[in-house]
Amino acid sequence: AAVTLQAQRPSGPDVKFAEAAHEGAEAEEVADWLADRAAAGVDYREMAVLFRINAQSPPIEQALGDRKIPYLVRGGERFYERPEVRQALLTLRTEARVRWEDNGQSVLDRVKAVFATLGWTPEPPVGAGAVRERWESLAALLSVAEDLLAGDAPAGDAPAGDAPAGDGSAAVTLAAVSAELDRRSETQHVPSAHGVTVSTLHSAKGLEWDAVALFGVHEGSLPFVLATTLDQIAEERRLLYVGVTRARQHLRVSWSRTRSGGGATRSPSRFLDPVLDERTRLRAATPAVKQPRPKTSVLSAHCRSCGHPLGDAGERKLGRHKGCPATYDEHTMAMLKDWRKQQAVEQSVPAYCVFTDATLMAIAEAKPRSSADLMKIHGLGTAKAAKYGARVLAIIADQPESQHLFPFPGKNSRK
Repeated sequence: AAVTLQAQRPSGPDVKFAEAAHEGAEAEEVADWLADRAAAGVDYREMAVLFRINAQSPPIEQALGDRKIPYLVRGGERFYERPEVRQALLTLRTEARVRWEDNGQSVLDRVKAVFATLGWTPEPPVGAGAVRERWESLAALLSVAEDLLAGDAPAGDAPAGDAPAGDGSAAVTLAAVSAELDRRSETQHVPSAHGVTVSTLHSAKGLEWDAVALFGVHEGSLPFVLATTLDQIAEERRLLYVGVTRARQHLRVSWSRTRSGGGATRSPSRFLDPVLDERTRLRAATPAVKQPRPKTSVLSAHCRSCGHPLGDAGERKLGRHKGCPATYDEHTMAMLKDWRKQQAVEQSVPAYCVFTDATLMAIAEAKPRSSADLMKIHGLGTAKAAKYGARVLAIIADQPESQHLFPFPGKNSRK
């Protein structure tokens, strides 16, 4: 006889499906979504971010750490606490102290050479188990290094002290890469009490949270690339079911079209086909256009006032040291704050959930005149840009020094 399932709770909010341009943007949008849930009264202890494999955690941990959202990793160490990652950082640090004679080898090639001594190979090992997990961790750390070096193409390397300060055009050294990875390792040790649970789907079995974000639900992740038989595919589908049913009230399912904004494209998981609308499926089937990447990396960011290197994420967002003179117009800043206050009242959320003070100052100083300019502001995710971009650009355009406005695509765009 057929079994009838009866819900014990009333219907909740609709499931949110979201596509991002790349993994970093996807992680930032997940973190913003969690912050919005917290502003609405959901405790961080009642939130979780779930994904298929451990190697998917770095961008999530980075996005949560940048926003000072407490989190804990279930079923294992945080990414930077894993033995193979700690060993890689130590080996990289040692290699960075060796004076390098330029032989045409790039910084990235040196990083790869270091990781190769620890078990990394250009192609993943066959099968699963500890060897595969170690490779995934090293590959994920290499991806972080590649992102840090984005926009720089040094022919060789030199000790950190030999790199000239300036506008960010100087080659980034191996020592700088090592130092930045060490900094990330330290800053992501956020107190884990009352934090968001970061977990694989396997480790989440039997648990529930009020708000759950499923991260990286794309082909190759769910189903996993090694799942090839019908039984294995069925098991992958059950894993997604596990993730979906962990949410008591709020559920967000997301994927990214590329890993880092260029290269091979990927589509949302086939398991989502029955629930995605036709427009989303058609967009997923269209090859992605490679997004332009910044010409400078976070490692080569320098203060626009004094010219010295910037430190934490907040300073990089501002484009200057917190102690250096601000370059924004006071009237523009006042207009932006008034608009933010109005938005916060209308949405019944704290003002920082619209934009933080650091983001407002960065906007006021950058004076963006187009959606492309707006997206160059460090830490401003695509979700908030789409939601607020047109109005922010309109405010900037109303100021005397602004002459051109190209509305940000979205529902609030001006015709």
